[in-house]
Amino acid sequence: MDTQTIIKLAQARAKRAAAKEALDALMDAFTQSTPYDQASIALAYAKADEAQAEADFRTDALAAYGRDQEKHTPAYDIRMEAKITIPDEGAAIRWCITNFTPALTLNRKVFDASIGAIPADVAFVIPTPKVFIKGDLSEWLKEESHD
Repeated sequence: MDTQTIIKLAQARAKRAAAKEALDALMDAFTQSTPYDQASIALAYAKADEAQAEADFRTDALAAYGRDQEKHTPAYDIRMEAKITIPDEGAAIRWCITNFTPALTLNRKVFDASIGAIPADVAFVIPTPKVFIKGDLSEWLKEESHD
């Protein structure tokens, strides 16, 4: 491999690391300031108040819908959603195998982890190269040691 390519990536990573370090130092100084603490506390209280107000709003809106069946108001809409309950998952899977295979999905993570137990006519491994770049390329910044 061309060492210049490695050096270029090492330099780019070093530049990014220096920029992040400078930003982190500024953020640390800022987040340790009194105005930041005050604003953070105010935001936390505001979020809690908003969450409670939304919960109360939803409760009142559902109660109003229960009384008058009005789905559309200037402040909210009521939309009906279908909640599906599957009391017997095994029966549902068996039915899908026979009648509706598009509903069945393959869990690739579980399947891939079990590849040794799966017959080769069902699935097999094809070795494929993939590049994993080392995390620390700082040694390549010393160009004289790699010429």
